[in-house]
Amino acid sequence: MKIGLLGSTCNPPHKEHIKIGEYAKKHLNLDRLIFVPTKAPPHKELPEVSPELRVEMARLAVNKRPGWEVSDVELSRKGKSYTRDTIKTFRERYPKAELFCIIGSDSFLSMPWKWRGGYGILDLCQFVVAPRPGHPIRHVSEKINSKVIILGKKKSRVSSSKIRSFLKKGKSVKKYLEPKVTEFIKNKKLYYGI
Repeated sequence: MKIGLLGSTCNPPHKEHIKIGEYAKKHLNLDRLIFVPTKAPPHKELPEVSPELRVEMARLAVNKRPGWEVSDVELSRKGKSYTRDTIKTFRERYPKAELFCIIGSDSFLSMPWKWRGGYGILDLCQFVVAPRPGHPIRHVSEKINSKVIILGKKKSRVSSSKIRSFLKKGKSVKKYLEPKVTEFIKNKKLYYGI
């Protein structure tokens, strides 16, 4: 079995997360894709929206997509969320599965100084890197790049921080979010007046 792990703060989860997951699922022939909202990523500011609400938004974004599920595995951990711990948890749950950890090129570039274990984490499973504007992987050595799978050339033009900024300014985010996520944000009055 081939399982993809797509981690994100989901603050909020957006359509690009889904597109990246679907692209990886198709091109890597994944049997299952697990969307993992992070609780408290050590390399980012603590999200202003609770982990429970971000998991709920992730479930709404996934919305019964075939082969997808949302995991709240990081909610049970105390303290910071480390990808290596999440990978180890899924390795224990699925010892015979081939695991693929899907990350953005921004995260890949920050591994040496922001990730526990730096590039050594690449030995825990197969990493898959989705290109992001402004974060070219050409700055990473060929030795390191050879350890990862680079997804197609299409770069994501949206980010959760951009969406939060739009919400604060009262701009439309329809094209970035699944309708159920937009409705949830409005009903819970999330991100407004940040």
